[in-house]
Amino acid sequence: MAVKRKNRKELVKQQDGFLTFSQRLLATVVQYKVHVISGLALMLAVVLLVSGIRYMGIRAENQAFALMGKGVSEYEKALESDGAEKAYAQAGETFQQLLEDYGGKDGGRLGRIVYAGMAYDAGDFDTAISLYRAALDEADAYPGLKPLILSGLGRAYEAKEAYAQAAESYEMIAKGEDRLMKEEACFRLGFIYDRMGNAEKSAEVFQKFVADYPNSTYIGMVKEKLANG
Repeated sequence: MAVKRKNRKELVKQQDGFLTFSQRLLATVVQYKVHVISGLALMLAVVLLVSGIRYMGIRAENQAFALMGKGVSEYEKALESDGAEKAYAQAGETFQQLLEDYGGKDGGRLGRIVYAGMAYDAGDFDTAISLYRAALDEADAYPGLKPLILSGLGRAYEAKEAYAQAAESYEMIAKGEDRLMKEEACFRLGFIYDRMGNAEKSAEVFQKFVADYPNSTYIGMVKEKLANG
């Protein structure tokens, strides 16, 4: 019996069906509590842990983390009943206060990344881009979070069909060392080049993906895309 091949529209829809940014971020933290699976998970956990200890006696830093926790709690509660868009609006006032009052603190910097993910999930891509770019400017403080920031930025640009900017973000991840983030970035990069009309570059990226990540969850889609052109 012949296997029905997916058309391009179906492939694109399937390759966009990843976890939302907020889900990926929360999953990273949960995974670390059980077992460290990547440098990114370790860095995020260390940042949270060290920040909590280092600034225990500094009132402003404690208040920043408390405010971020309040915003996340508001978001998660609303998300369950009302969806991402209303949850983003519900938590917005708290996160805006966090960024206004404590934007230069560790809690504010991490809160900016979390809030950017909420903006993306709610479809507010312009705000997500603005927040991610601000976070990227401060990424030297937490180098391990840079691939996560770049991934969020790339996806936000991709959602706006600003493919050149999206490609730039994914290429920066692909040149880095975090294997988990590189895998997804390379996968998305292949589709980005295809959308930009650069079939040759797209095929080149996908062929390298097959060689580098033969056991990837995405390997079937990549091989199918190469076969279909």
